[in-house]
Amino acid sequence: MNFCYSKKYRLLHNFEFKNILFKKNRVITLFFNVFFIYNNLIFPRLGIIISKKVIRLSSDRNRIKRLLRESFRMNKKNIRFIDFVIFPKRILCNLNNNEIFKLLDDLWCRYAINN
Repeated sequence: MNFCYSKKYRLLHNFEFKNILFKKNRVITLFFNVFFIYNNLIFPRLGIIISKKVIRLSSDRNRIKRLLRESFRMNKKNIRFIDFVIFPKRILCNLNNNEIFKLLDDLWCRYAINN
């Protein structure tokens, strides 16, 4: 089983982000805005957008990005072939790492292959 998070699992280009945001398939929760589209690849991909306006401290932004990437990396084998763009919300800063992981596990369960 391959748990790496290489470049092929990332959204890297501006046009990829714009394509997902333009389609307007989204899920809005208390902690995240998740935009997604089904892709033609055989693996899911992740893009993260966190602005300084939403989460002021760089340490908090980096911690949240790290947790998002790690959670995606551990769950990608169970996720359908979808491209995700995730916008974390400010309230996420108040949670500890375990609480964030639990929220992310619930999020990935929505898009699990066996659902």
